[in-house]
Amino acid sequence: MKNENTVYKKILDNGLTVLVHQDHVVPKVSTQLWYYTGSKDEKTGEKGIAHLIEHMIFKGTEKLSESDINEITHKLSGYCNAFTSYDYTGYLFDLPEHNWRYALDIMSDCMRNCSFKEEHLNSELKAVIQELKMYKDKYTSDLVEKMIEVLFVGHPYTNPIIGYKHDLWSLKRQALVDFYKQHYIPNNATLVVVGDVDPAEVFELAEQKFGSIPADFNYVRQEFNLPKDITSKSVTIYRDVAQPVMLLAYLIPGVKAKQDYLVDTISWIVGSGRGSRLYKKLVDELQIAVEVESFVDDLFDSSIFFIAAYPASIQDIEQIKQVVQQELADLAANGPTQIELQRAARKIKVDYLALLESNHNQAYALGKSYLATGDENYLFNYIKDGQKQDLAKNVQAFVAKYMRPSVTHSGFVLPTTLADKSEWLE
Repeated sequence: MKNENTVYKKILDNGLTVLVHQDHVVPKVSTQLWYYTGSKDEKTGEKGIAHLIEHMIFKGTEKLSESDINEITHKLSGYCNAFTSYDYTGYLFDLPEHNWRYALDIMSDCMRNCSFKEEHLNSELKAVIQELKMYKDKYTSDLVEKMIEVLFVGHPYTNPIIGYKHDLWSLKRQALVDFYKQHYIPNNATLVVVGDVDPAEVFELAEQKFGSIPADFNYVRQEFNLPKDITSKSVTIYRDVAQPVMLLAYLIPGVKAKQDYLVDTISWIVGSGRGSRLYKKLVDELQIAVEVESFVDDLFDSSIFFIAAYPASIQDIEQIKQVVQQELADLAANGPTQIELQRAARKIKVDYLALLESNHNQAYALGKSYLATGDENYLFNYIKDGQKQDLAKNVQAFVAKYMRPSVTHSGFVLPTTLADKSEWLE
C-alpha cells in the first residue's frame, strides 16, 4: 500500500528538481515553481530587483503578451500568483485537474523567455512603489521590518524584500535581465506539483517542457553568515495611533536547522492563544495588555521569534517586559508542564491537518521546506519526527539559550506627540 504522505522526487539532467505529492480528495492541482533566489542575492544599488522581476515575469514573454498569463488562467478556471522572500521566489497556478498541464507550458516559457519591455517596467515600478507605501502604512509590519533591519546588520536580511525607492527608480532593464539569466536556471529551481495527478505523468511532462532548457552548472549559490554578538537592540517608531504596540524579539536558528516542531511548541506555550502563559498572565490576571500573541518570521539562515503585546496603557510597557522575562526564565529553569506540552501538541496537529486540506498550502509548505532543508519528506515527517525528541528538555534548553534577557530585542509603535504630528503629516 502506498504511503499517503509519499513525496515522489526526480532530478532532470539539467538539474531541475521535480517533487510530486498525490492528493485525490478533490480534482484540483497546485503547480508551483520555486527558484532558490531572493532578495538576499541582490547587489548593492539593486535592492528590490528580485521582487520587481517577480512582477515583470507576468508581463509577458516572446510568445505571451502582458495580459495573456492572467487571461489564460482565468479561462482555465484557475488562479495564478507569485511571491518573493529573502531566500526564494515562486510562481504558482492552482487549476482544475483537467487543466493543470497548461501551467507547465507557461512556467517553462517564463524560465528563459521573459521580455522585460521598458514600457512594462515603468508601469510596474510605479506599482511596486505604491506597494512599498501601503506596506509602511501597516504599522506592526513596518515595525517588524525595521527590527529585521537592525537585527541583521552585516547580513542581506537587513535590506527589505521590496527594496528602496531610490534603488528601484534607478534600475535599468539590463540589470533585471542579468539577474534573471543568472538565477532563473533549471538547476536552481524546484517544480512542486500537489493534487490529483499521476507522478509518472508529471515527470514525463516536466521532461518535455523543461528538459531542453540549458543548465548553468557553474552556478554557485552564495552563503551568508550572520555576525554573532551578545546584544540587545531597540527600535521605536512614532505614528498617529491610539493603541501602542510592543514586540520582543529573539534570534533563533533558521529553517535550515529543522527545529520547526520545537519552535512551534514553544510558541504555543509562551504566547499563542488564550491558553498560553503570557495571555493568562498579562491579559487575564494582571490586565495590563489587551492582547498577546507570538509568531515566528521563519527565514532560512536565522529566524526571529516575536512576542507581541498590546499594552492597556503606555505606562504598562515596562511591567509587560518584566513579566515576559520572568515567564521565560521560569520556562528555562523548570521547563514546561505536561499540560502545556499536551495543549501545544493538540494545537500543532490541528494546524497541520488544516494545512493538509489545501493543495495550495501543501505545495507551498513542501517547496519552502525542501529548499531550506533539502529533505523532500520533511513536511510529512514534521509531527512524527518532532514528537520523537525529549520535548520538555529541549524546550527548556532552547529558551535558556536563545531567549535570555541579554539577547532580548525590543520594538515599539507609540503615539506621536503633538509636536511631532505636523512633521508626520508632512
